Amino acid sequence: MTRVPATGARPADLAGVAEPPDDARPVLSPHALLRPDAQGDRALVVLPERAVRLEGSAEEILALCDGTRTVEDVARGLRDRYPDAEGLEDDVRTFLARMHRIGALVLRRA
Repeated sequence: MTRVPATGARPADLAGVAEPPDDARPVLSPHALLRPDAQGDRALVVLPERAVRLEGSAEEILALCDGTRTVEDVARGLRDRYPDAEGLEDDVRTFLARMHRIGALVLRRA
């Protein structure tokens, strides 16, 4: 099983970006499925060739990726929930970039 820090490119509207721009609108890829793991205590992103176990606030982040919110909106949403977490916005952007690289997220243009 692959953990979140995976690599690999997948085509998308903004394919090849190192970090998603703040105005991109992330949405779960049609090839990805979000579901609980076998124990039911963590979420998995299931892709055609791999499964990625989500840890920490990863599931919360993906829940905000509905194609209507921008990357900035997603980061702000987590900041509102965790106001004392340092470096949160950068962590959210890094996570979104990783999910995009493995094909779990599509980045739509604003």
